[in-house]
Amino acid sequence: MLHDLRLVIRALLRQPSFTLAALATLALGIAATTAMFAAVYGVLLRPLPYPDADRLVQVSEVVPGGTPAISGPMISTISIHAWEPHRRTVGPIAHFGGGSVTVGFDTPQRLVRGNVAPHFFDVIGVRPVLGRFFVEQDAAAGAAPVVVISAELWRDGFGSDPAIAGRRIVVEESPHEIIGVAPAAVALPTSDTRLWTPGSLGPPPGPDNQQVGATRAITRLLPGVTPAQAAAEATALARGVTRPRAADMLFGKGGPVEVHVRTVTDQMTMGVRPALLVLLVGVGLLLLITCANVANLFLSRGASGERDRAVRVALGAARARLIRETLAEALVICGAGGAIGVALAAGLLAGLPAIAPATFPRLDAITLDAFAVMFAVAASLIAAAITGLIPAFRSARADLLPSLRDGAGASRGPRTLRTHRVLLAAESTLAVMLLIGAALMGRSFVNLVQTDAGYDAANVLTARIYLPGASRGEAQTNTLLAELLPRLRALPDVVAAGASNMAPFGRSTYVSSFEVPVPGREPVVARTQSYVITPGYTEALRLRLHAGRVFEDRDVAAGRQSVLVNEQFVRMFLRDADPIGLRFGGQYGAGEIIGVVGDVLKNSLDQEPQAEMYLLAAGEASIRREVYLVMRTTGDPIAYADTVRSLVTELRRDAAVEALEPLSAQLAASVAQPRFAATVLLSFAGIALLLAAVGLYGVLSYSVARRQREIGVRGALGATRGHLVRMIVSEGLGVTAIGLALGLLLAAGATRFMQSLLVGVAPIDPWSFGLAALGLLLVALVASAVPARRALRVDPVTALRAE
Repeated sequence: MLHDLRLVIRALLRQPSFTLAALATLALGIAATTAMFAAVYGVLLRPLPYPDADRLVQVSEVVPGGTPAISGPMISTISIHAWEPHRRTVGPIAHFGGGSVTVGFDTPQRLVRGNVAPHFFDVIGVRPVLGRFFVEQDAAAGAAPVVVISAELWRDGFGSDPAIAGRRIVVEESPHEIIGVAPAAVALPTSDTRLWTPGSLGPPPGPDNQQVGATRAITRLLPGVTPAQAAAEATALARGVTRPRAADMLFGKGGPVEVHVRTVTDQMTMGVRPALLVLLVGVGLLLLITCANVANLFLSRGASGERDRAVRVALGAARARLIRETLAEALVICGAGGAIGVALAAGLLAGLPAIAPATFPRLDAITLDAFAVMFAVAASLIAAAITGLIPAFRSARADLLPSLRDGAGASRGPRTLRTHRVLLAAESTLAVMLLIGAALMGRSFVNLVQTDAGYDAANVLTARIYLPGASRGEAQTNTLLAELLPRLRALPDVVAAGASNMAPFGRSTYVSSFEVPVPGREPVVARTQSYVITPGYTEALRLRLHAGRVFEDRDVAAGRQSVLVNEQFVRMFLRDADPIGLRFGGQYGAGEIIGVVGDVLKNSLDQEPQAEMYLLAAGEASIRREVYLVMRTTGDPIAYADTVRSLVTELRRDAAVEALEPLSAQLAASVAQPRFAATVLLSFAGIALLLAAVGLYGVLSYSVARRQREIGVRGALGATRGHLVRMIVSEGLGVTAIGLALGLLLAAGATRFMQSLLVGVAPIDPWSFGLAALGLLLVALVASAVPARRALRVDPVTALRAE
């Protein structure tokens, strides 16, 4: 075998064009496949750094048919209270929530905090680096405030002080004692959480307590229990209690509640799982196309060495020896291509953080580890088998006499040509499937970015402002905005400026429920997202005004609550009634609708519109907790970031300002994941199209070389140049058409699995199928043109004399 390998390597070095072409093709296919496998394994399959991570699950609930007012995997406190005393399938249930808080360093900083059940760390199974974790007494009413900090905050904020336990840190104006340091592995609620405080779930609902909260929660499956069994138990118990009206306000009104139980890994990656699996299938198709292309290269190369092999057989060489040499050749090529592919995959993965969305889950878990290298080795061996077996057995069946006479044995026979065509048709089939998938993803992304969000994001600067103690009263917020907004509006090139309690892509969502008196009908119970805004907010975002007017400064002094509603509010609750002038009561007193604006897609472009109400920030309706600032400029809004920060600090030195960024950047970031998936799949499709073109060119060039005598005879008998061109081109298009038809049929069944990824596009989209078919045919036409031109240069006299 070593002797055969030395012969093979010398032979490959004597044919650098073939060797380089095969190596480049294989390296490209194996690099893309290995990198994608590493991404899928790291994100979807790599265990979390917790003990028995496969049994750590997150629980949530949905109301079928209902529209939740909150996003994310939430479960109601009423369902937890119903499940906890009667659980038989899971361990203790730990609720947790997240959000940013102001921490009192030299300059106030906003850090992500987790508010968790006292037994939260016990459930996930980690031990403190220093100190201790929470106990139940830490969450009791009147207990001294305590906090656990992350290893990152311990290192960056306190210099890894070993005596950190017992020191105090100010969180939201309240001194907290640091009792412990959590290990770096804790990435809940999010990977950027820097401190945790204990929280209580609250008392169970009863006659005197109709409050319902929504939270996230985790637990552990007991040994031998499946997520489906735990979900069935939780659902039955949740349906056995009466749900207050507040639950309908949070989770929507519909059918009986359903509790879902998913592993934490599945829950974290649910948003990207379908896209990753589609990309994995796509890169698998690309690898098969690569193998078919290299197999065609081996077949074509076999034709040039036909006489040499025939001589060796005539001198006594065993045909099994020829098969072994051909397989060794394929193994060398695929092994070297695999090694180069692994190096390229390492480069791709190193650059992944720069091109992947910032919100991509578990990005740090994607590495070129031993599993990825083993996968690359397996892919290389499979590629060697695919690319080597067909040429090996084809060349071993060479007809000795024709091969000795003129080299026109099996490798130049009609059966070899049929093999070429079968491989080419397979390439066309796989390529058109990739093209259709890419076209669907591309059209879906275009539809997504063309969705009207309800506002104009260009030239808008946003910021979040936090005031200490703002949640306890609105006076200081009103004072700050009364001084800040006029100064912002006076800046050169500032068109409008306003503030609100929530804004597009903001973390906060406020929901209210009240009765709307509709003339001639019974009052309607309305559940809306409730904005509290200042004058200038609608102008800064350029909300679409459909009826009436927007808020003005005179409304603040009018002493009445003016209200704007959106189109979805009118459709859901007012129908054909005229909304302008309609009065109704709410938590802030009587209000009057003065205008109707377009629907705003607050959190994402693919969400369904929700009923919205805009209250004027006056009287009891004031902005508390966090202030969302929006400012429209005539130029680049980011140029005003430092000015805004300095003005806020000048007015309130204890205010924390964060998220100073253009709204257009936030809008672009919201579609980063579908853009990434569409771009990668389009890249795969482009490579597949290029490989199909190269394969078709090679097969037709081989066909022209094989049919030189036939072409010469046709030319001698008077065949026109157009006839010869049509003969060669029709051969290429015919093989492509067979693969195209098969690919269209297979894609029609496969694309339905992409339904969850598509926005405004059906899985069987005529435009996508048509564009993919047209693209492949055009590439086939171009690839066929060069061999056809070569056929025109065949001299009939020379071809006949050679015969």
